[in-house]
Amino acid sequence: MDRYSPDYNSKPLHTQAFGNAWVEAYGYRGATGATDKIYLGVIPAGVVVTGVRLITDATAAGVKVDLGFEPYDASDGPLADPDAWLAGADIAAAGIVDSKAHPIVFKRAVKLVATISGAAITGTPQLTAVVDGQMVGVA
Repeated sequence: MDRYSPDYNSKPLHTQAFGNAWVEAYGYRGATGATDKIYLGVIPAGVVVTGVRLITDATAAGVKVDLGFEPYDASDGPLADPDAWLAGADIAAAGIVDSKAHPIVFKRAVKLVATISGAAITGTPQLTAVVDGQMVGVA
């Protein structure tokens, strides 16, 4: 039996040089406490986030991170999801961690938040979250 997704044949046409593609890199460099939150930046309203990659320098033994979001305006939503993309990812050694989350549509702006756990980050390592998506608008 053939099965069709709900949006089969209803994708918007891309009429500009780069279509509706959206990508942003958010970074932080520095030490943190073992339970600190790092607010990396703002994902604007009208974006479907299709992929998130966290690139890190070596941090310290035992350091883990959750990567998710909080509403930019708590009264406006959406509900916070502190580990939407990564939950307890080990970032003690330098490397790259890719999210396996499904796409998320944001009709309101959200804060991209990394929550440290396990141990404090020592020194001044760089953390970079590369967020890929599609600009679809808020209609």
